[in-house]
Amino acid sequence: MKKLDEMIELNEIGTDIVVTAGPSDFSELQKDTFACNEAMVSVGFLRVLYKEMIHKSIRKMIRNSDTRWKDELERTYVNPKIEFRKTIDLTQKGLQIAGRNPAIWIHLGHGGEEDSVPIISETEDGSGEFVTVSQIANHLENGEGKIWMVLMPVCNGDAIAEVLSTSEKVVNVWGSISLKPNTCWDEILNFLTSKIAITRGEA
Repeated sequence: MKKLDEMIELNEIGTDIVVTAGPSDFSELQKDTFACNEAMVSVGFLRVLYKEMIHKSIRKMIRNSDTRWKDELERTYVNPKIEFRKTIDLTQKGLQIAGRNPAIWIHLGHGGEEDSVPIISETEDGSGEFVTVSQIANHLENGEGKIWMVLMPVCNGDAIAEVLSTSEKVVNVWGSISLKPNTCWDEILNFLTSKIAITRGEA
């Protein structure tokens, strides 16, 4: 994945979090299911990392006498809006909100490969259609702004991440370590562990 501390133009980064192929709304988070626990933990942790990135970027802008930091100050105290989409429909909104790519995209469905081409499920249970990662990348190209972080804790997540990392619309992307994890939860824990290690200076 690309480095989390990569300097970016804040005005290019979205302001929302989109969770796909998991809970359909906040009310479902009260249920004791894997998908709900996965959503709560990953959203909470990534929101912290996002805020940390915002503060670091603004401090760097101030040090460089870049007066645009004043335009981004609101991001330091307003939490990103969270939108749950149980199904990915690229013919409709897809991953975008009002035509703009989100700051963070978390996919809790399924991943795979078809004829060596990375694909992801449109739904949580994987019983429906799959879309290629190239289709996702094309969809992002048509949206405004960039995604700061994509989290793919699914089967073939690393291969999916590799393709997404080539998109100019994606700043950072993390894919599952295991080729076929039992649950997204296992890989979300791997993601948390890797980020905590970096924060502590252990990696």
